[in-house]
Amino acid sequence: MRELSAAIVLFTSQTKVLSVLIYDLNESGDLAAISVLGIAMLVITFAVVLAVNQIPVFGGNAGARLRIVSRRNS
Repeated sequence: MRELSAAIVLFTSQTKVLSVLIYDLNESGDLAAISVLGIAMLVITFAVVLAVNQIPVFGGNAGARLRIVSRRNS
């Protein structure tokens, strides 16, 4: 519920935050639209995580690489 209350602050008459839209759809009983939005959120999140992991600084072994670099500089 905390996330929804933070999103309500961003909600205006012209824009709707996705969590508020899902809450409204839940109140109206439109489960199909909620499912589509949920899957879209998962796909977008998955794509962003994959994209960020391709950046060398943020990749899977970023912590190990930073430790190696700091040992070389010591």
